[in-house]
Amino acid sequence: MKEFTKRQIEILMASVEIISDSGIQNLTTRNLSDKIGISVPAIYRHFKNKNDILLNILYYFGIKIEKGFSEIISSDMSSLEKIEKLFMTQITNLNKNKCLSAIIFTDEYFKNEKDLNQEIVRITMFNISMYQDIIEKGQRDLEIKNDLPTKQLTLMLLGSLHAFLKTWRMLDYSFDLLEEGEKMVKTLIFLLKK
Repeated sequence: MKEFTKRQIEILMASVEIISDSGIQNLTTRNLSDKIGISVPAIYRHFKNKNDILLNILYYFGIKIEKGFSEIISSDMSSLEKIEKLFMTQITNLNKNKCLSAIIFTDEYFKNEKDLNQEIVRITMFNISMYQDIIEKGQRDLEIKNDLPTKQLTLMLLGSLHAFLKTWRMLDYSFDLLEEGEKMVKTLIFLLKK
């Protein structure tokens, strides 16, 4: 696993803030330099270019998320409890770090950048695989409806989460994410429960 220096993390966090405040197109080394108070060449000592910064943002947060998810997955909670905990963990993390939602919804920008697109695909496939495994186990344990295909249930769950978070961001964070998130998760659990 890659280790980041304090300065690299500072650059990544400032980059996320710039993207959140003014869009990915305004993430430039000049804007980053002004925000942090270091020279442009100093930024290049830590990252090759803008795409390298973006790739490392995805990697940095992807690894943190995967580590937290692994703890939930390996717990002795039921499948429905794991799904609820995973959803609320994601919602709580974004509620604490609103600017991260800007990264989640920039996948259109990443589409034409091979390295960035591969990392988005890797993170997405990890999420799909993780939820699919939980749902399959829940179906075997007769906890989750088993008359519906696992893959479709997985995509329904992740699609619901994505739409919910995108709405929150598009509405400029105007509703209580935690309160509404709990309601949404309870509804999804009700729909899944056998």
